[in-house]
Amino acid sequence: MARTKLTAYLVKNEYRNHNYSQLVRNQNYHSYPIKGNLNIEGQIILGFEQEKPPDWLSFLELGTDEDIPNMSNKSTRAVIFIKYLEHLLIFAHGQGRHMIKENVYEKDFGLKVVLNSIHPDNLRSIDSVNIDISSIQTRSQSNRDTEIRNLNFDVVSDLLRSVTGTPEYNHFGKVISGRDSFHFTYEFNNGFRDFNEICQILVEKYNSEDYMGSFSWVDNLQKVEDKETIDELDGLLVEQINNNVEEISIGIPEIVDYTSNHSYSYTEKGEKYEDLNIQDYYERVETFSSVSIKQIKSHYIYSHDNENDGYVDKWNVYSCLIFETFLEDTIYILTVGEWFKVDRDYANQVRNYIQGVDDYELELPACRVNESEPGYNNRISSGNSLPNMINMDRKNLSFNNSQIELCDLLTDSNELIHVKKWYGSSTLSHLFSQGRVSGELLLREESFRQEAINKINEIDTNYAHIIPLTNYLSSNMTIVFAIIDKDERELHERLPFFSILNMMQTVEYLKGLGYKVKKTKILQEIE
Repeated sequence: MARTKLTAYLVKNEYRNHNYSQLVRNQNYHSYPIKGNLNIEGQIILGFEQEKPPDWLSFLELGTDEDIPNMSNKSTRAVIFIKYLEHLLIFAHGQGRHMIKENVYEKDFGLKVVLNSIHPDNLRSIDSVNIDISSIQTRSQSNRDTEIRNLNFDVVSDLLRSVTGTPEYNHFGKVISGRDSFHFTYEFNNGFRDFNEICQILVEKYNSEDYMGSFSWVDNLQKVEDKETIDELDGLLVEQINNNVEEISIGIPEIVDYTSNHSYSYTEKGEKYEDLNIQDYYERVETFSSVSIKQIKSHYIYSHDNENDGYVDKWNVYSCLIFETFLEDTIYILTVGEWFKVDRDYANQVRNYIQGVDDYELELPACRVNESEPGYNNRISSGNSLPNMINMDRKNLSFNNSQIELCDLLTDSNELIHVKKWYGSSTLSHLFSQGRVSGELLLREESFRQEAINKINEIDTNYAHIIPLTNYLSSNMTIVFAIIDKDERELHERLPFFSILNMMQTVEYLKGLGYKVKKTKILQEIE
């Protein structure tokens, strides 16, 4: 018999004893029992074929007076339920996946089966999403077997969404792929009886921990897609908001141009604030006796400039919240409108790494009440600071049609200090990106160094020697990340997990370029 393409799902334990009809969506279908002499417990469910004209047919008819023959698309769908020991598996055919209720199957089933079935050097394709501050989804593929580092995957900041590779055994064909479901081919020499062997292999591969040898990092961060879990986590979020808990943070969920976003409001024409603050949002929701998740998702943050009466942009509040919580002893984080599950050991590893980053030896002056970030940089650079420094804040360098900041403060001790007030993950993402881009361009691009020298000369010629045009040595430079915050806790304890994860990745990268990297906390004075 020719090989047959199959898509397999593993039903969650809590649903495996349900009636099969309870696991499929409400639609017209026929059910057929599996032959009793096959010694297989299960059922075949066939969805009704639907024929309808394609959506674009009416559009084509607008372009001609001639009659176009009747055309129709046919949708076929079927699923097979197979019980194997204490497990229940579903095999979908055609559009059968649309028949299965989304919350009834394991979300990582296909991914685990593939990772436990391939050699780490036999990858063909991966889908990933970067979880820094905006979810950027990418697909990397190769025309031959390769290892994951050749597919531009970052094990620190990228989530593995699906994987395709060449299996070490040929039961399931030459190429297999998986995410929630597992895609493979199989030659049924014994007809339906072969499902016993298929189910045995799938269950063994899913339960195996072989992947821990080469792919252990896949368990560090996982996007939560189970609706029931998300509902529970959203419930914890709502509880915290209704209690006005300060552990929730708020920030714009994307990199914005702060030169054109001068103020923010929590209603379209409401009171404007210079900065985002969770307490200001709490004042907005205090008009309600209690707030629901539906309201949070329907509330918006509006940004304003100084030239227009209306707003220039807006963001859903839910996508702006940063919140860490525990559910059944597991860390979950809400950021950019998505929930993520974090392995506890991995979270401790990241926080310990940030704690171990060298502290800047000098204590920078506190930021005054209502003092802006540019105002702070201007004040301390013109005062009696040690070491001596000049203000480079917003003194952009032109490079390849982009405007890039060298740093915020440049000292006569070869230190590039990047300063940012902490309002949330988005502002810190901008801070770390600024340090990373500047450090890399200084090392690799002589034309960028020339732009830096020219800009420094415009400010103070006594500092021009700090950036040599030729023979630039990154080992002679120190990059300092300075974060302004009113909270007195250390950075590794204070910052959200994704912020310290971003920081760890940036520090590692800059150290790899030869730089010394340090951190410091600038206290924000409060009234």
